[in-house]
Amino acid sequence: MRHPKAFDLRALEVFIAVAETSSMTAAGERLGMTQSAVSQSVSALEDGMGVALVDRTVRPLALTGPGKILAERAANILSEADVTIDHVRNAADTIPPFLSIAMIDSFVAAVGPHLFETFGKIAEHCRVWSGLSPMLSDHFASRRVDIIVTTGDSVPENLAHMSYDLLIEPYLLAVPATYKGPIDDLGLLVDQHEIIRFSERSNIGRDIERHLRRLRLQPPHRMEFDFSDSVLSMVGGGAGWAIATPLCCLQSATYLPGIRLAPLPGPGLTRRISLLVRDPQFSESARLIADTSIGVLKDLLLPQIAEMAPWCAGQIVIDPSKPTLTELS
Repeated sequence: MRHPKAFDLRALEVFIAVAETSSMTAAGERLGMTQSAVSQSVSALEDGMGVALVDRTVRPLALTGPGKILAERAANILSEADVTIDHVRNAADTIPPFLSIAMIDSFVAAVGPHLFETFGKIAEHCRVWSGLSPMLSDHFASRRVDIIVTTGDSVPENLAHMSYDLLIEPYLLAVPATYKGPIDDLGLLVDQHEIIRFSERSNIGRDIERHLRRLRLQPPHRMEFDFSDSVLSMVGGGAGWAIATPLCCLQSATYLPGIRLAPLPGPGLTRRISLLVRDPQFSESARLIADTSIGVLKDLLLPQIAEMAPWCAGQIVIDPSKPTLTELS
């Protein structure tokens, strides 16, 4: 419904003052307005509504029938407006009751424990999903999660209101510590030793398979697993070699004593880890998670990676770019 001209909260406030004081002059004194400005406001309200609200032929001023109805309802309107304003202002000082976040396993294992305090600042209750990137991306697309930390381009750009690039890390070679053969020729490894694969149900598995195909390498499919712990436990146990990333190795640090890490032979391969938020209302929460994560990666995890694989630390890029906004269409 289209409201009449001059029908707004300020006009109603002026009218209520006139109704309560029965005087244009007294209403002006209460509101800090001139008598003329009060009179003009009431006249404009009357013109907009098409009815007389005040009987100006009597002293003190009296309300007409329509004026009495408006005075009664206007008081309720102003009261509700005050309550609404308070609620809106108070909302800025409160945190959402619930926030759902999805993170790939290697990230939540390495960074997640350091985000505990941040989770308490952004929501009364946080639910953190972990698992394979494609599954998490489906949850993000279907709005089952509000914020996601994932790899590559697994989430279409048009689904994200804001994205933060957190980390670019190289893929590396993991062989059993007992292995004494050459590690500078991926073809020899493929021909002579068993590869322990990440399954193509995961983004990391798909990355590795594409890389092997580009190199025209076709190792047989014998053993593949969804998660880092399974892959690196097999390598640590001497069952074969694998391609992994520094975060995967940190996640599976228990098995590292039985593993030798080395640069990936031939062309390099990297993966990008990004944080994306679906709705603008969670932008500040996403920023806090991104800032905390970047700090943890720089101050805590990068030194651990440098100790684990010194040659690898210089290939890691943390906070590779500033946040980029993609407005939802």
